[in-house]
Amino acid sequence: MMSLVTWGIIIETKPKGIYLVGKQATPKKPDHLAWLAEAVLISRGKTQMGLSELCNHPALFPFALDKLNAAVLQHNPRLRVERQSLNQEFVFLAARPRIVSSYP
Repeated sequence: MMSLVTWGIIIETKPKGIYLVGKQATPKKPDHLAWLAEAVLISRGKTQMGLSELCNHPALFPFALDKLNAAVLQHNPRLRVERQSLNQEFVFLAARPRIVSSYP
């Protein structure tokens, strides 16, 4: 915990044992945002997740993903975004390409 306090990621308050969010890293490149989204899916063993759940997933701490949206993720060939209802989007891991051997 003290390392997180030292780095400014969390802020210690007067009542001991209570911390507030400090500095958050904000990835700016779409590739980085998509990579983080893909990493959450893979690390959690999921093939799909709601976009809103993904954006607010605790595994992304200390990153702030304000710019993460369907348009950003659609450019990643390893991810697929689908609208499931009027206002809900899901992010899917795209099927892994099969490796075809050139040996007979």
